[in-house]
Amino acid sequence: MVDRWNPPAESGITNKNFAILSPPGGGKSHATKLMILREWALGAKIFVIDPEREYRQLVRAIDGTWINASGGHTRINPLQAPIMVDEDDNESSSGSGLDTHIQRVLDFFTIYLPDITPLQQALLEEAVEAVYQAKGLIWNTSADHFAQLTPTDWPHVGDVYQYCQSQAGDDWTVLTALLRTAGEGVLADLWSGPSTVPPTAEADFVVMDIHDLQDAPDTVKRAQYVNVLGYLWDLIRADRSEKKLLVVDEAWMLIDSQAPQTLKFMKSLSKRIRKYSGSFMVVTQNLADFLAPAVAGEGEQVLTNAAYTLLLRQGGKDLQALASLFHLSDAEQDKLTNARVGEGLLIAGNDRAWIRIDTAPHESRLIYGADHPH
Repeated sequence: MVDRWNPPAESGITNKNFAILSPPGGGKSHATKLMILREWALGAKIFVIDPEREYRQLVRAIDGTWINASGGHTRINPLQAPIMVDEDDNESSSGSGLDTHIQRVLDFFTIYLPDITPLQQALLEEAVEAVYQAKGLIWNTSADHFAQLTPTDWPHVGDVYQYCQSQAGDDWTVLTALLRTAGEGVLADLWSGPSTVPPTAEADFVVMDIHDLQDAPDTVKRAQYVNVLGYLWDLIRADRSEKKLLVVDEAWMLIDSQAPQTLKFMKSLSKRIRKYSGSFMVVTQNLADFLAPAVAGEGEQVLTNAAYTLLLRQGGKDLQALASLFHLSDAEQDKLTNARVGEGLLIAGNDRAWIRIDTAPHESRLIYGADHPH
């Protein structure tokens, strides 16, 4: 176990959003690991979504919590609402926030099934509401009642599948077929059943690993990414007293022009996280996905709203897009084109500095292990 000290509240980047942008090979992963290790050492709680299994060595080296969030022994039920709802954050008049959470559930299904018709979407909404009602959960269910529920008291994707299966009509038949894989097929371990994720509220470094879904369809990976992101967002909202850093790595995986809800959620989260003593770090290699015409409004805001932006080695169309977004000079573009691994341009408002990412020997041992050449 590695000890850490509790510095003054103004230390580090907490409460300031950060973006790290680089194509593969520019040093993005190394810079991210180093920065979050130092934020952890400064007293921040760290939450990471890890699609590439980049952080398992680090989180184990400091005795943090590593969770395989790709199904199997660990399940995050997307239909389970957060037990604690912050009053200032509750947009519902019911006091429980169930209506707000159900909208998030509907967005989850839209991400998983982006091609269903408007009628099928309406029927799916009926099915979702019905499975909550079957559990005795309705719009005006009190927040106090929520606090008494266990994971088995919540409906899940399997219940939605079974409800659709019990209905008659062609569109219900189509919905049943589309939900079968998640309801009782190969994805049932992922979403069909109560949450089994181990307690993480007291952990100070949590990595949610979704690497085992790398060969799954994009809609599955994207839906689980959003599901995990929502779970961590609920943890962050539950406590304002501690500094927190939420890291969304390989953020391009969230983006689909047919399901803009993912970027809207990320944009909203990035704007609201500060009031929970948190900061948001977006790490991505595929800049073009953020600036595609169908999602450019939200995508650009996610990137440009960061207080700090680190641009590592760049080239091609990504560099052209960055030059427009951040008003890069010709000299800055030239330096980014010819940058070595770990070198880049740090942008903080109107201030800019050329930096190199250096790692102390003890940091390299934690990040990569004792036998790694770094």
